[in-house]
Amino acid sequence: EICACLVGSEMCIRDSNTLTAKQKKLYEVIYNGAAAHKMQGKGGVVMPKIYLSPSTQESNPYITGSGSEEYIMNRLADALEPYLYANGIRFVRNTPDMTAASSIAQANRLGGFDFYLALHSNAAAPENSGSVRGVLVFYYPTSAEGKRAADLFAANLRRVYPLPDLVRTVPTTALGEVRQPKYPANLLELGY
Repeated sequence: EICACLVGSEMCIRDSNTLTAKQKKLYEVIYNGAAAHKMQGKGGVVMPKIYLSPSTQESNPYITGSGSEEYIMNRLADALEPYLYANGIRFVRNTPDMTAASSIAQANRLGGFDFYLALHSNAAAPENSGSVRGVLVFYYPTSAEGKRAADLFAANLRRVYPLPDLVRTVPTTALGEVRQPKYPANLLELGY
């Protein structure tokens, strides 16, 4: 079984048999953040419907040569799907040939989502390559549900990231994937 995991500050693909217990928790962390948006319905708990948007940035290669941001974030989304299915979380996912703008447009056009989740990894300027670390969870500043989700993701990511003090939430109006969806949204920058 192949799993995406955080190793140090680098997102990479590893055989699941080589993962530490903390690394295996990454899937649970992202799933728990998504599942936190359970809603109360007439018949009890209704699981959310999310739009899952792994990065489409194939031109962002990893310094380690392990692939691009698009490749790794799509592998992470592939690994999340069984957890979402198994727990009744409905979702629609973008495709690698889309862009962030077309992903947002598709989510808004399809409608009916409770949450928009963008999966990314961060990049440092060449002079800082390899020296910058951390996880950022972006949300739109006036979205109470977006902030709530960001706080949940950050709390869970602190449990598995090797430098928990470097996991933080960041309000922003600059990122389209948190500003433009018609739904509460988070953009996760899962390491550098």
